[in-house]
Amino acid sequence: MHFLIKIAPEISVKSPKVKRRMTRQLKENITIPLKTLSPEIIITGGWDRVEIETPDTVEIFQNMERILARTPGIAFTLAGKRIANSTEIPKNPSFTFPDGESKGTAEMEHIASVITESYQAHLQNMSFVVRIKRSGVHSFTSPEIERFVGGVILQNIPSARVDLHTPQIMVTAEIKEKTLFIPHKKIMGMGGFPIQKLNRVLMLISGGYDSGVAAYLMMKRGCAVDFCFFNLGGQAHEVGVKQVSYYLSKEFSHGYVGNIFTVPFEGVVKDLLENTPARYRGVLLKRMMLRSAEQIAKEGKHIALVTGESLAQVSSQTLKNLTVIEDAVQIPVFRPLLTMEKQEIITLAEKIGTEVFARSMPEYCGVISQKPSTGSDKKDILEAESHFHFPVLEDAIVRKKREGVQQVEMNVADIGNVERTSEVEENSILVDIRAPGEQQRSPLKEVHICIPFYDLKEKILTLDASKTYLLFCQKGVLSRLHALYLQDKGLKIKIYRPE
Repeated sequence: MHFLIKIAPEISVKSPKVKRRMTRQLKENITIPLKTLSPEIIITGGWDRVEIETPDTVEIFQNMERILARTPGIAFTLAGKRIANSTEIPKNPSFTFPDGESKGTAEMEHIASVITESYQAHLQNMSFVVRIKRSGVHSFTSPEIERFVGGVILQNIPSARVDLHTPQIMVTAEIKEKTLFIPHKKIMGMGGFPIQKLNRVLMLISGGYDSGVAAYLMMKRGCAVDFCFFNLGGQAHEVGVKQVSYYLSKEFSHGYVGNIFTVPFEGVVKDLLENTPARYRGVLLKRMMLRSAEQIAKEGKHIALVTGESLAQVSSQTLKNLTVIEDAVQIPVFRPLLTMEKQEIITLAEKIGTEVFARSMPEYCGVISQKPSTGSDKKDILEAESHFHFPVLEDAIVRKKREGVQQVEMNVADIGNVERTSEVEENSILVDIRAPGEQQRSPLKEVHICIPFYDLKEKILTLDASKTYLLFCQKGVLSRLHALYLQDKGLKIKIYRPE
């Protein structure tokens, strides 16, 4: 199977030097995730395209489709078959070809034969148009080969008809020198730019709708995203945010393995509650978060901080409050969601897959404010802030933890202890928590019930609490993360890993 990657239009209009550099970066970014699928995958690239040759299996195609659709810098990918030498293509003996003035060369007949055969089953009783992109030295032009192929189709598929304006099927192919490529599926990509490690930013993530979408948008624009999480809600909050960060990095950050910095902020919240005016606490908390993140960013050489703030969405995000909050730091603060409405953000979260995490994520930042100020003056904020004990903040920064986001699956055991088993004992219920698509592709023979991970917290609490529940997912990461949360709820939970 052959894949032809088309780079995003914004890359295409760059200078040849920049286009070549970005295409090379794109090729590097997809090499590692694709090579994990099969060592037989071959990746080549020029200055404006990347081509991939893979074994022809359904499993590889499905995984390829997912990776290429979620890699920044790709406009779309054409999947199909590639024939190395168009002059050596055997003609279908059952086809007839035009004579007289419309007669084509031997190469044109070879090409038309393969294209007609590829589309034959789809063109019965359908309207079509032929569009062929040609490059290199040939005895025919693009319009000539298009007309000739159309003529061969009409001559061999009588029920097909030409419609140049609103065709039901577009017959497409690419001829490059002596190579013919016939696509059978178009895989839409993210667009944007390939992720570059030099464009490192630090994302302040809470696990809700906004911060997940903001991280995605920065990845789409070619930024290498690390995550900074301020723990206000204990182990359950940490588990949830690590889960979102793991998902975003694994799905969209091809080319950069992100990190997550966890800062214990319970003491900061306690000091704010005890020593500062209630109406300013929301703004003060955000200023403390930015100060902490700025220190981490300086150590990690990040270019900027990123937040999921949207203008006037909550009291701390009015234009005046945002200005006062940002005044606490010198590093640039990017807000990719600034002008988006909440429903736009939720819709995008659904599209990229973070909505299933965000819907059950508790919101902690708003609980410390009472009748919050929507237009804080800097003078009043500085006065309120003077009562805060900054050694508490410094202690929180010192006690921060750094973890590779993609290492969550290996390091998740550090979050807590969950028993692991390979046997389904009496009084135990095996729960497959994978997404429905994964369950269908590789079903478990022993499974008792299926509850996708994004419904687990809600649905499992309605089940018999006297039973022991064995959670299963492909790598054991989501199982462990959810097990820790459910244990806190009083359920008996184990991780199921078949031998």
